[in-house]
Amino acid sequence: ELEILSSWDAGFVANVTITNLSDHDIPDWKLEFTYDADIESIWNASVAEKDEDYYSILNDGSNQNIPAGESVTFGYTAAGAGDEEIGNVSLISITK
Repeated sequence: ELEILSSWDAGFVANVTITNLSDHDIPDWKLEFTYDADIESIWNASVAEKDEDYYSILNDGSNQNIPAGESVTFGYTAAGAGDEEIGNVSLISITK
């Protein structure tokens, strides 16, 4: 879930909440998606990769596992209008 917390002419602050709706934990998560906004700073996660509008967001270690039925949230500031949609979303467990 994407929630815009505040916005101004050239940017905005947002939170993304990932909820585990399954009956098992998701260990060591990574979130991949396409997004037209330009993430400038991020907290409770890190940008592992950015290529044009493709992002790969990695947990920050303190929130690496998402227990069944629970959520984790990360936030960021971005340049853009604030009405950009997140697309092509994939939630991946990177534990081998």
